[in-house]
Amino acid sequence: MRPFFIVSAFLALFPASAALAQSGSPDLNAAPSSVRAIAENFAAGRGADLSRHYAMFVKVIENPGPQKDINARRITSVERSPVDTKYDYLKTHLQTLPRDGGNSRLYEALGGRRNSRDVALFGTPEAGWVAVQGWQDSSQITMSILHLSPGLTQAKMASLNLPLGDKGFSAGEDVSSHVPNDISVAFASDGDLLLSFDTLNRCSGDRRMGVVMRLAASFDRLEWVSPLRVAGGRHFAFSDKSLFAIDGGSCEKDYLYELDLNSGKVKTRQVMPSAQDAGDFTALSGNDLYLVLYNRFIHYKLR
Repeated sequence: MRPFFIVSAFLALFPASAALAQSGSPDLNAAPSSVRAIAENFAAGRGADLSRHYAMFVKVIENPGPQKDINARRITSVERSPVDTKYDYLKTHLQTLPRDGGNSRLYEALGGRRNSRDVALFGTPEAGWVAVQGWQDSSQITMSILHLSPGLTQAKMASLNLPLGDKGFSAGEDVSSHVPNDISVAFASDGDLLLSFDTLNRCSGDRRMGVVMRLAASFDRLEWVSPLRVAGGRHFAFSDKSLFAIDGGSCEKDYLYELDLNSGKVKTRQVMPSAQDAGDFTALSGNDLYLVLYNRFIHYKLR
């Protein structure tokens, strides 16, 4: 059974508009009124009327533990420093959407504030935009997700309910107005949204986070949810069959996880010499998998 529960729906579809200013920065004021209405509802944060959109219950799946190693040949494994930038050219192969720096008018229109983590905004004028925010109460974490198409001609919104507790999820000790904090997003080839998120502080006790989800392009269901603690790094990479993510931290063992892109199940788990920090990334080009880690660069040729 797919791990979701549908409450209600609201979707805006409109012909092309002039919502994209000449500068490339999207302007919600020029978008259709129903698109603005969905965006304004998202911007309301905790005060949003989530009954107007699809809501999904997120199932907790425990980490399966040891797995076989990745089916690949290691081409390169060299030391690097945390400030080593000579592999930045590989960022051209990143599939995750770039994150807005928090200074654009779209970010502000969606409720974001400068020097705050309350809203995470990702996207480009060509791909469209995805905004994510979250908060927690005594029983669950609620995350709202907004998708705005290129030109702001369409808007979709959904919410995720993550149960808290000893057998649920945990936002960790470092709880802010935006939980979880560490987020990456990308679009699969069929338009589905791939979303990974983790706690900002990975050494906050028993970390029950670090998951990946596949949200249907229609925003009406979760196709799958990964097990816990498979994605604590930056910029996951994916092919038509697999998704690759780094998990770990200074107080944990570090692993490369390979997930089945169609089910979210763990296919392989490889021990890594270190995890990833800000500026590090995972990239894929054909059969070449590049891992820029905290203190090492590794290149695999996938079989």
